[in-house]
Amino acid sequence: MPDYEDHLEVVDLLKTAQDVDEDLRDMARQCHLFVSSPSGQWEQGIYNDNDGKPRYQFDMTSQIVDLIAGEIERADFSIQIDPSSNAATEKNAETMQSLVQAIEQASDAESIYNHAARNMVTAGIDGWEIQQNYVDEDTFAQDLSIVPVHNWVDRVYFDHASEARCGGDARFAFKLSGITPEEFEERYDRPGVSLSENQVFRAYADRKKVINVGEFFYYKEQKVKLFLFDNDQIVTDEMEQYKELMQGMEDAGISRIDERVRIKKVVCVRKFDGKDWLDESQETVFDQIPLIPVYANYKIYDNKLLYHGIVEKLMDQQRVLNYSVSREIEESALAPRQKYLMTTEQAAGHEEELQDLNVSIAPVMFYNHIDGQPQPFQTGGSQVNQGLRLLSENMRQMMGQSAGMFAASQGDNPGLQSGTAIQKLQDKSDTGTIKYFNAQEVAIRKTAQILVASIPKIYSEERMIRVIGTDSQRTMININQRQPDGSVNNEVVDSRYEVVCSAGPAFKNRQDETVQSIVQIGQVDPSFIQLGGDILA
Repeated sequence: MPDYEDHLEVVDLLKTAQDVDEDLRDMARQCHLFVSSPSGQWEQGIYNDNDGKPRYQFDMTSQIVDLIAGEIERADFSIQIDPSSNAATEKNAETMQSLVQAIEQASDAESIYNHAARNMVTAGIDGWEIQQNYVDEDTFAQDLSIVPVHNWVDRVYFDHASEARCGGDARFAFKLSGITPEEFEERYDRPGVSLSENQVFRAYADRKKVINVGEFFYYKEQKVKLFLFDNDQIVTDEMEQYKELMQGMEDAGISRIDERVRIKKVVCVRKFDGKDWLDESQETVFDQIPLIPVYANYKIYDNKLLYHGIVEKLMDQQRVLNYSVSREIEESALAPRQKYLMTTEQAAGHEEELQDLNVSIAPVMFYNHIDGQPQPFQTGGSQVNQGLRLLSENMRQMMGQSAGMFAASQGDNPGLQSGTAIQKLQDKSDTGTIKYFNAQEVAIRKTAQILVASIPKIYSEERMIRVIGTDSQRTMININQRQPDGSVNNEVVDSRYEVVCSAGPAFKNRQDETVQSIVQIGQVDPSFIQLGGDILA
């Protein structure tokens, strides 16, 4: 097992994690540049060879990314929490679900999820982080929050042996972040040594100078003793007033019938740079690494975790399209302009007006008819290169087919099909893109599971929490509120819960669909509108 206290060994672990994923990360960077760089949709060699010639980008890739990411952004990823052990009730699960919603709303998690989803569709990988922070500077109360991790491709690396879709089996993970040399020296009282981002090339020359600092997430194992009594009650040595509970059982004549030791994992975090550790190891409230990756087209093959986004499958078609249309424009621009051919005798006396032929608005132009000479005729002008035109059209079609996007899904309805036909074409497209929804569901479910396991450690005292419902209604709930009779309202119970995440239409879309359904029923039975008019309004 690695020595997590040895700085050099940890740096080597980071380098190994970077090397194992280097090929996929490099492709992910290319995909991001493909849709954001001014010349990103050309192969560098061909782009340089065509210097001085048309090198245009007719970006059809970003539109496909926007369509898939837009559908994800319009969806509602709802989390359902249910009790899965006798220690928790449906009411406890409702309280837990309200707290998860409150954390997401306070963190603006929807925007974070959507931003990560767009990057995941583009490059195949992105993610976010769960953090514990103090509510403000003048209190000891803490909150959980979901925060974005910008530039995930260059900054986050998991255990090279991990294969689980959300890194659940990872022994450790790294998150890199950059701080200026001046800030580093002021904070740590020495010059910083930057950690490598393991990039083959830099996309942009003009960048701020920073020191890359790493956060090392790893597990610390703790032994917990469990004692089973003959009334089926279990006591652990990590409970508050553990000794008093044990003594109370014995005084009540309740016998201890079994005991065992289990291993409890606690996530620790420690900062470091290329030279040394920057602080001491800190225990967190998490029992899983709070970095949540989102992988598109995830699979394990040849003992390697693989992923890719939609852009990787569209690169070749888009490059050929850019080249063929640019070449077509070049040929049209360089072709001789269309001209009239006539003899000098035919033009005699009309030279002035014939020279202004291209700009004249005169309805009649004159020339001299000479017997035995052919009348003036046109020659030259640009000719359409049918091979390039066909190639360009084929690339447009191939891009849609490669992406699994049919014309109806892109707002194109040349055949003016019926609404049912359009819906069927859209359903075919959904079949090809639903995997991106599934990736988002898995990551959000993992987020909720980590929150559920951590909430009892943070929200153990009585406090007020604001929750905004899907219908935008704001409510305040008082958790762990003790009543005069000794009962507790909205109690946060540390127990086992089942977490499910499912994607469906957003609340506004569901409203629109409901209104449409009511109106359609009303066309058949007008009395239905009269009975439900207040609901419709």
